[in-house]
Amino acid sequence: MNELLFFIHIILVMGAVLGALLIGAEALIVLVSLSAILANLFVVKQITLFGLEVTASDAYVIAGMLSLNLLQEYGGKALARKAIWISLGASLLYLIVSQLHLLLVPSAGDFAHQHFTVLMSPMPRIILASVVVYFIAQRFDYLLYGGLKRLFSGNHLVIRNLISLLTSQALDTVLFSFAGLYGLVASIWDVILFSYFIKCLVIVSAVPFIALSRKLLKRSGRDLVFYGASQDLFDRSNTSIQPLRLRRGFVAQAPKGYGGHGRMKGNDETVRPE
Repeated sequence: MNELLFFIHIILVMGAVLGALLIGAEALIVLVSLSAILANLFVVKQITLFGLEVTASDAYVIAGMLSLNLLQEYGGKALARKAIWISLGASLLYLIVSQLHLLLVPSAGDFAHQHFTVLMSPMPRIILASVVVYFIAQRFDYLLYGGLKRLFSGNHLVIRNLISLLTSQALDTVLFSFAGLYGLVASIWDVILFSYFIKCLVIVSAVPFIALSRKLLKRSGRDLVFYGASQDLFDRSNTSIQPLRLRRGFVAQAPKGYGGHGRMKGNDETVRPE
């Protein structure tokens, strides 16, 4: 039963990645952050898959990394770096507020506090290790994927994603197992091997979605990059403004400080500020 749910889980999560890709860069950044929080929340649950005892968060980890790779592929390094720092901030905020939540004194009629305590009490070491290791793995994946993109001259999207995901998840598994689980499990190496095996299954299962991502983006006729992805909006030394491709019916406001003012109207064509 777990195995069937496992593959349904993968389809739903990877489908969400493709949906976010079609919506735009902002949706992918949200998904990177959401995946980090969900991975940190569900990492405390142990399940049995194919006779192996593993955590229930692997699909979210892979989804977050894949979203990060797609951001870098179609939106550039600036967007990918922004997503890494936003997801780190979201994870740290989740860690802090979850522990503050446990400190709230429940009322006499409350029935949920004991369940929150069971869920979140063992979290500080595990979740802190998960947050730190996830950030390290994200940075490693970001650098590796960027290098692979240059090496392959932007070609072989599936191969680049497979190499970066398999490598970054090997690092993630080893670091998290030692930082979060060492001394809590009987055999740390069994945990590492079993966990990495399940992650490899998730990554291989994601291959069709990776291959489909480029076709869907081309067919949709949309650009992933949103305004500010190719330049720093807070850099006042840059007074030039690049053309924007706006979808039909959209009206955008030009940021102050870029030599333009007023409104920009789009009708499926490249326009400049009036």
